[in-house]
Amino acid sequence: VGARVAYDLDGVVPFISVLGEFDLSKEDTVAVAASQTTPDDDDFGLRVGAGATFNFGPGFSGRIEGQSVLLRENFTEHKALLKFRGEF
Repeated sequence: VGARVAYDLDGVVPFISVLGEFDLSKEDTVAVAASQTTPDDDDFGLRVGAGATFNFGPGFSGRIEGQSVLLRENFTEHKALLKFRGEF
């Protein structure tokens, strides 16, 4: 579940985004004895991002965006996206 908020500034559309994620593919943690410590096993995370979409003309656009995953103790992800699109 997430949301993106954007504002059109005559061809440039800056935006921010927030997305809640739940990791279904991660394996269960290994059971240990009561006296041993275990690493945090977070399944839920929050992906936040910011960027802008650029409209260069009819049928041509581009997007630049950065994203990071927050609220997970044993997982780190940072991502940069650069996309161009053309319709002929």
